[in-house]
Amino acid sequence: MLFIDGDHEFKHVFEDFNMWIPHLRPKGLVVFHDYDPVERGGLVHFGVKICVDTIRRSGLLKKSEHKYKLFYGMVENPNNASVNIEESWQTFENLEQHIFSVLKSDCSDRILVADDRFSLFINGCLHGKLKAMVLPHEVRAQDCKYLVSGHPVSLPLYLMEARNIPCENITILDSVIACCLLEKGLRENFDYLYKINHSPATLTRWCELLDMLDKGYGKVSFYDKLYGIGEIPPSLNELSKLIARLQFRLNILARMLKTFVDWTP
Repeated sequence: MLFIDGDHEFKHVFEDFNMWIPHLRPKGLVVFHDYDPVERGGLVHFGVKICVDTIRRSGLLKKSEHKYKLFYGMVENPNNASVNIEESWQTFENLEQHIFSVLKSDCSDRILVADDRFSLFINGCLHGKLKAMVLPHEVRAQDCKYLVSGHPVSLPLYLMEARNIPCENITILDSVIACCLLEKGLRENFDYLYKINHSPATLTRWCELLDMLDKGYGKVSFYDKLYGIGEIPPSLNELSKLIARLQFRLNILARMLKTFVDWTP
């Protein structure tokens, strides 16, 4: 068994996997720690998410499972198992495209599955007002499209699966997407968000800190769409630095998000 739980910077997770995987026997087990739960979306360990998602896309791990913060699976041929920077960059771009599509989409045809405070918050961040706020046990219609936010998110997803709601009709608003939507709301609808916030002084302090970060190191934000498909992939060091900067920025946004909702992003 190979257990990976060292430095959580993307570069080091990437190198740990590639360097140690050849030492496994065929059908050995690989276990990653700190692969965030679905509702966090990589907010806490963004580098681990990009690396593990790349491995998942490649199909290197068989019989894989994700249990809370553990992701594990079996490797049939360790000598031929590795990830490269091009695949990792594609994983990053796929995530970027998904986030950007949520930020720019008209969600007026969607139903939100979330608590009251998140519903109030999200209506100041999305294009188009949501149809309704429903609780998971009220989900019935299979032909409707849903936005789901919950901590944990497993309960509403389980109930929706039990009611045969198609996966393609469900968009999970994890903590990373919620933070990006918050940035969108702060840029486009600040007065509304300030009015509904339960700790305006705290929100203002985090806004100032985020502004200082951007002025000191340059703004790196999913809201502005960082790159486009077809760009030349960066080096391992460049991609690792980009992921680290985004994680730091997202965690400031998460502190701001906490002033709107009842749960910890």
